[in-house]
Amino acid sequence: LRQALVAVQFAIVAAVLIATVVVQREMAFAFREALRQTDDPTVLLRTTCTDAIRDAMARVPGVQETACSGNLPQRGVTAVGPIQYQDDQRVVIGTVTVGIGFFELYDLGLVAGRFFSEEFGTDVTPADNVWTSPEAVVINEAGVEFLGFASPEQALGECVALDQASGATGQFT
Repeated sequence: LRQALVAVQFAIVAAVLIATVVVQREMAFAFREALRQTDDPTVLLRTTCTDAIRDAMARVPGVQETACSGNLPQRGVTAVGPIQYQDDQRVVIGTVTVGIGFFELYDLGLVAGRFFSEEFGTDVTPADNVWTSPEAVVINEAGVEFLGFASPEQALGECVALDQASGATGQFT
């Protein structure tokens, strides 16, 4: 009986070690490959992002790109709030506020449409935060499926009412 218990304990320890290695490798995969992001060194600053900070960081030797965001891709959404889509249908969807260059910094792929660019007025928040036209919105593949689009291409140009204090609307780009 004692030898059987020792054998069972050894098997349990071996299973836990194997499970730990598998979980560690899966997490490494999720952070690297599954997000399709670069593995270049990235410096993160937890501060209010301003043009002055971005410009100062861009001048540092060796810095290739700068971008601002409300959160990291690995950490998930910044806020969860309702959007109004297709008449009065309101759905709750997670959001992350990001600036121009964010997707390129993380080397994220594009399925359809375009990323944010300073060439488009709908991609830059007005100084008074009052939008006179729909702001650009980038949506991931899970959001495309959640909102019921047949494909990412079908979502392009569709408008949604964002639940923001400014009363802004968004248009998928």
